[in-house]
Amino acid sequence: MSPEAGIVGAVNPRQRTVGVVVAIALLAAGATVGVTLAQSDKATTPIAGAGAVSKPLKGDPPLVLELGVRDDAEAKALREGSKLLDAGKRLEAAQVFLRWHSLDAQVAQIIAQWSTDAGLRGLQALALEHPDSGLAQLHLGLGLIWVGRIGDAEKAWRLALTRDPDSAYAVRATDLLHSNLPRGLPVFVPSFPQPTGLDGLTPARQLALLQRRANAGAPHDRITYGIALERLSHRVSAERQMALAAASAPDDPEALAAAAFARFDKEAPSRAFSQLGPLSKRFPKSATVRYHLGILLLWLGDVPNSRKQLLQAVKLGKQTDAVVASATAVLAELAKIK
Repeated sequence: MSPEAGIVGAVNPRQRTVGVVVAIALLAAGATVGVTLAQSDKATTPIAGAGAVSKPLKGDPPLVLELGVRDDAEAKALREGSKLLDAGKRLEAAQVFLRWHSLDAQVAQIIAQWSTDAGLRGLQALALEHPDSGLAQLHLGLGLIWVGRIGDAEKAWRLALTRDPDSAYAVRATDLLHSNLPRGLPVFVPSFPQPTGLDGLTPARQLALLQRRANAGAPHDRITYGIALERLSHRVSAERQMALAAASAPDDPEALAAAAFARFDKEAPSRAFSQLGPLSKRFPKSATVRYHLGILLLWLGDVPNSRKQLLQAVKLGKQTDAVVASATAVLAELAKIK
């Protein structure tokens, strides 16, 4: 399968269903609330086929709330409701969600009180009312999968991608469309030290401080803020910060590598490789370039070439660098693959 191909029409409905169910299970287990993104789980098969159908799934679709660094009262309540839902306490969860009226809460209410006909109608209504919401489109796709409408689910997830591209929901939709690839998006690893002054701050205040520093224009500060945005799955904003860093430091391999790396897209991997590949020739002794090229190759399943690049990164880098430490850790995991 080509890395560019997210939809494989030759896969039969049973295979499609298995692949997407695995992806949904991973998504529900690792991304219900909060900002930490698992980067290593893999599923088996991408879904495929416009109009494809399969047997309805048992149980209820998962709730996927990406609340980022929000720490307001509603966010705290939604997190608590999500925990209750995960514990199988659907009635208690629904009672929590009913106290709020945001789109997040409305989606959560439908999932907590799921019944096939009413639930799907509710998600369809919300998607129509909020056509540019990745949250609404992602969950509509999940509801459609639950009734066996794979092709329609795919359409909803693609709307999440195109209409809300800078959201964590777009990343989750990509996970489901490319369930044979690792979840989420890779995060840039800097070789320079992490910034000071963040200890003791809430995540929201940390993010605000990183943004203020980035706005001052220093390349490393822009990269650091871009990394935070990557971790929050704000792919478009992260790419913008990395591009600004590279523009202000056009001869710095780290800034250029960060900009190229941030362009990675499961729908079009060449966006990153077309820039990162040439950097390995322009800066053949850059551990950062080698490491991040190796990570993207690994993301696409090219283990042999990924290993080569990571070994080069270890050889070229300083042993105190985070890049070398990360490359060494990844190589240790790859050594377990037979």
